[in-house]
Amino acid sequence: MQSAVERFEREAARLAALYEQAHFHRVHAHLLPHLPPLGSDILDVGSGSGRDAAALARMGYKVTAVEPSSTLISMARALHRGSGVHWIHDGLPDLRHVRQAMFDFIMLSAVWMYVPPRDRHASAATLARMTRPGGRIALSLRELADDEPGIFRRDDVDRTAAMFAEHGFEGLARYETGDTLRRLGKKWTTLVLAAVDRPSQ
Repeated sequence: MQSAVERFEREAARLAALYEQAHFHRVHAHLLPHLPPLGSDILDVGSGSGRDAAALARMGYKVTAVEPSSTLISMARALHRGSGVHWIHDGLPDLRHVRQAMFDFIMLSAVWMYVPPRDRHASAATLARMTRPGGRIALSLRELADDEPGIFRRDDVDRTAAMFAEHGFEGLARYETGDTLRRLGKKWTTLVLAAVDRPSQ
């Protein structure tokens, strides 16, 4: 994921401005029925500008946001000062600063496709250990263009679902959506997965 993080560091200001243009309830309308009861613990992995984490906190959730770009996490703190979000500079596959915590809902918006294939099994195992029984994980992802860092192709969506199944998750829903920022040629797939078995420790 290093090449992607380097890109986010270089383009942090532009990307933060872009992300903040969209409203959480518009970008993630399809996730609203899958959110846990208010007051539950939510982890936002790869939180970017903090838009989603702050919106979830305003809704009444206890939110922890982790972001591997030090520049973006600093911007998120400033943009959403007073939101009540717990901001942490951290990233997959280890999430070493939060890996002892447990969450009812884990969100990875536009993150998984940047995780190198060699790190995906370890990342899934980490996330499984951090998901409470009955909790859910939501991953929104898209096929990467040839000039983008990371490797992700359409058939990787099914591989991702199968990988999480190995860690005790079942598929609840799968959504195909356009790009809410109106970027041409970008279509998204969102997987909502439920922890049906307690992950092995």
